[in-house]
Amino acid sequence: MTEGRRIRTRRWTWGTVGVAAVVALGAGVYLYARPQEPVVQLVTIVRATMKNKIFASGLVRPESRQFVMPNQLAVPVGSFDVQVGDKVRPGQVLISGQNRAQAAAVTAAKAALENAQQALASASSSPPAAASVIAPSATTVVAAKAQVSAAQANLTAAEVAYDATVIRSELSGTVILENKNGLASDLSPAPYIEVVSSQKKLVVNVSEVDAVQIHTGLEATVTSEAYPNKSWTATVTSVQGFAVTSSTGSGQVEVDLAVPADLPIPLGYQVDLNIISSTHNQVPVVPYQALVQDGNSYAVFAFANGHVKKVPVTLGITSNTEVEVSRGLTPGEKVVQ
Repeated sequence: MTEGRRIRTRRWTWGTVGVAAVVALGAGVYLYARPQEPVVQLVTIVRATMKNKIFASGLVRPESRQFVMPNQLAVPVGSFDVQVGDKVRPGQVLISGQNRAQAAAVTAAKAALENAQQALASASSSPPAAASVIAPSATTVVAAKAQVSAAQANLTAAEVAYDATVIRSELSGTVILENKNGLASDLSPAPYIEVVSSQKKLVVNVSEVDAVQIHTGLEATVTSEAYPNKSWTATVTSVQGFAVTSSTGSGQVEVDLAVPADLPIPLGYQVDLNIISSTHNQVPVVPYQALVQDGNSYAVFAFANGHVKKVPVTLGITSNTEVEVSRGLTPGEKVVQ
C-alpha cells in the first residue's frame, strides 16, 4: 500500500470515530434534556384515632403540706420534738413552747378530776347491810357530781391553755424541714418546720389557650428523664380559674393532677406530661407532606382517573406526622404526597 493510501485510510477511520462520538454525545444530551415524565407519589386516605395532646412540664409536689411559723406559738420555743425525716401522725406534737406551768396545771387538773370522781363513786355506793348505817343523802351525791363537773371544766381549760403552747401535726406525713431560728437568709420570718403528706400530686402551668381545653377528669401520660422508658398515668383534679403573669409576660394557669400512690418520682423532681384534651375515633387522616397552603386555608391534590385536582380541606386534631381531615376527603381517596 502506498504512503498516500495509508494516510487516506487513517483519515477515514478517525472521521468515522469522530462522527460516532458526536452522534453518541448528541443522543446523550437529548436523553438528558428531554422532558421527563413526572413521578407522583400517592398516599391513600385512611382512618385513625387522633388524640389532641397538650404538652407541659411541671413538678412533683405533696398533696398537702403544713408549715409551722414562728407567730403560731403563744410562748417562746421550748423544744423541737421532731427532726427531718421523722414520720408523723395527726395530733403528734412537733414543737413545744416553754410551758412548764401549763403542763403542771394539766397534771393538777387531772388529779383533781380523779379525786372528784372517786368521791362521787364513794357517795353513790350502797351502804353495808347494817341498821346503824345511814344511806347517803341525795344532797351528798349532788354535791359530788358538781365537784366532778367543775374538775372536768378545769381540766378542759388547762388543756386548752397547754395546747396553745404546742404545735401539732395536722396530717400524716414526713418532716422535710427544720429551721430552729425561724428566719430566712434575709432575716424575714420563715417556717420552723415543714411537714408534707406521703401522697403526691403534679403541678404544671399551661398557657391560657391550652387551659380552656383542660378540665377535671382528663388523663395525662407522665414521663421523667430520671426514669427513662417508664411512664405513668395521671388525672386532672383541678384547673385554676385565673391566670398568673409569668416572667415572660404570658398568662399561665396552674393545673393539678393526681398520680398513683406508688409513683416513685421524688418530691421536687421535674416531669413531662402529655394531657389528652380530646379524642376523635376513626377519622380520615392525611400526612403533613400532602398539605399545601391555600390562602389562609389548606388543600391537597387529589388523584383520580389519571388526573390531579386541588381539593380544599378542613383540618382537625394533629399529631407529629399526620392531621385529621374533618371535611374535604373520604377514606380510600388518593392524594399526592
